[in-house]
Amino acid sequence: MTNYHVYADQETAQAAADDMAAKYVPRVVETDLEGNPATHPQVTSAWDIPKQRNDGQWIIQEYTGYVPTPAPVATEPYDPAWFAPKPVNTVPPSLTFTTAYPGKAVSCVTGTWTGEPTYKYQWQADGEDLIQAVTSTHTVTLADVGKVLTCVVTATNTNGSASAISNECNAIALKGGKK
Repeated sequence: MTNYHVYADQETAQAAADDMAAKYVPRVVETDLEGNPATHPQVTSAWDIPKQRNDGQWIIQEYTGYVPTPAPVATEPYDPAWFAPKPVNTVPPSLTFTTAYPGKAVSCVTGTWTGEPTYKYQWQADGEDLIQAVTSTHTVTLADVGKVLTCVVTATNTNGSASAISNECNAIALKGGKK
């Protein structure tokens, strides 16, 4: 079993890691973060080195059978999200229509993102946010006619957020001059 100890600053984490290095008996542990078999014979190898998490705290690894002195600030189970990046858009958001008229519902598909995010939507007309247009679907209004509609998708996970803008949809009047 492996425990991960969290420290508020690098100096405290390094002092604890140095203490582990002085007392640590080399052995093979299950795996490193990439899932590879890992041998950690000293503090300078693999996960005995303090690493900074995305939240700014510092973490070191403790192996079964070793209890550091003094006790760490906290002991937590490992969470891969500590080192995961914020979401990255790999396929842009897209709208279901490129032309729409008043009364027509246009949907925004999030696209593809890394980092298992949650999504928020903000519809825009000619680059300006539409008030209260924050769902994945927008019904074109008379006020939208003659404008270019887009949707900004913001993806968020525990490590941050990123936004991407959809393709455009032209809001047009119905044939015969009706709006």
